[in-house]
Amino acid sequence: MSANDCNGHNGHDTDECTASEPNWESVARGALAELFFSRKHDLQNSLGTIEARLDRLSDDDLTAEHIKQFRRDFYDVQRLVEEDIVPLVDGVEPYEGANTNLTMGNLAEFLDVRWEDVRDLPRESEIGDDETEDDDE
Repeated sequence: MSANDCNGHNGHDTDECTASEPNWESVARGALAELFFSRKHDLQNSLGTIEARLDRLSDDDLTAEHIKQFRRDFYDVQRLVEEDIVPLVDGVEPYEGANTNLTMGNLAEFLDVRWEDVRDLPRESEIGDDETEDDDE
């Protein structure tokens, strides 16, 4: 930063230029903005890859790796928002469990059950419909 930067020229606030103490809030916000921009760019690239491969004119197949990359990029943005941005905003609470993004197979492994044993169990929406039908009889 030049001397002119600290005189209020070039759009910088003079309180950012105290000789003894940097404005840490401004530094943190700048770093967070750069990280958010980087994560957004990665997510946009993943979305573009999926979009291009879903296009009916595309000869390229959508692969498991494309989906895995999209999920990683999506979860990186979600984690950044929930862990670093939400705490800065009044009136917003983080999503409960936002950082527990597990595939069903990983969840089954974590719970020490075989995915094959639970894969065909009815979904919550199916159970709710069945209960409603039983009540009508």
